[in-house]
Amino acid sequence: MRIRIDPEAIVELSDGALWYDRKSFGLGDDFVAEVHEAIGRIADNPSQFGRYEGGGVVGKYQRALVKRFPYVIIFEAFSDEVVVHSISHGAQRPGYWENR
Repeated sequence: MRIRIDPEAIVELSDGALWYDRKSFGLGDDFVAEVHEAIGRIADNPSQFGRYEGGGVVGKYQRALVKRFPYVIIFEAFSDEVVVHSISHGAQRPGYWENR
């Protein structure tokens, strides 16, 4: 399945990787690898993931957890593609991305 990633989600991925690299060199690369692995799981079978239940958009979006890191990937699945709207820290500013 085709994956499209919102430009703001790419910035979130980059910011997260930089933060983790500052914490421990190489950890940012591990973070990016885990996000890519999660996106691969989404592409393989988006229906395996639960619905996002926050804000005013209940049921429209789905979420996937990133292994080893407290991040959540928020996405929308269509018949021919998956759109990743957010790669966000699970405990910081929930729902800030909803107007994308």
